[in-house]
Amino acid sequence: MSQPQHRIRRLTRFFFFIARSFEIDLQGLGDTVRARRGAKLPVVLSIEEIERLFLELNGTSGLMLKLRTGRHCFRIRFVRH
Repeated sequence: MSQPQHRIRRLTRFFFFIARSFEIDLQGLGDTVRARRGAKLPVVLSIEEIERLFLELNGTSGLMLKLRTGRHCFRIRFVRH
């Protein structure tokens, strides 16, 4: 099933649920115009901005960002006692 068909099916199920749950007649919603999503542009940071970001984030957030981006990667060794 393609993405638009899936969205339409979900919306139809939602309207059916609302109509049944609240006993509302939704017959006039067939001509409803849905809002269009705006284009999302990727955010690109400069090298200096990235360096400042790494310096500002500490603790768990900083560690997760560094691991996610591959920066300061390290090997975790398991030691048996």
